[in-house]
Amino acid sequence: MTDKVRLASVGLGRWARVLARGAQRGEVIELASCFSRDEAKRESFAQEFGIARTAVTYEELLADPEIEGVIVTTPNDTHRDVIIQALEAGKAVYTDKPIAHTLEDANRIAAAVKDTGMVFAVGHSSRRLSGHREMKR
Repeated sequence: MTDKVRLASVGLGRWARVLARGAQRGEVIELASCFSRDEAKRESFAQEFGIARTAVTYEELLADPEIEGVIVTTPNDTHRDVIIQALEAGKAVYTDKPIAHTLEDANRIAAAVKDTGMVFAVGHSSRRLSGHREMKR
């Protein structure tokens, strides 16, 4: 048993890999599973990051009692459904900006967060890129 938070990556493209490398550098997160509809992506991601198991369906991932939360890096226009499903399944959610593709979708996510009481976080990790720092200056 680990005292790390057991998370699963959902959507396994370039940004998922960036976040997974960051998680592995820390002492807080264990990447315990992952999901993509693409089997080759799932297996490649699992092998690259030493993840022991993968989920064949999103529903399978959400039903896993060992998974405490998900890291959502799917395309922005899919965030609403992916996030709400996770919240309703009792999983914490981290996603990167933008929270959703439309204001209406963002409001539905906000309502689901309120209704479920689950932990939800939106990151904006590129805010520290040199171009953004220059614009702020």
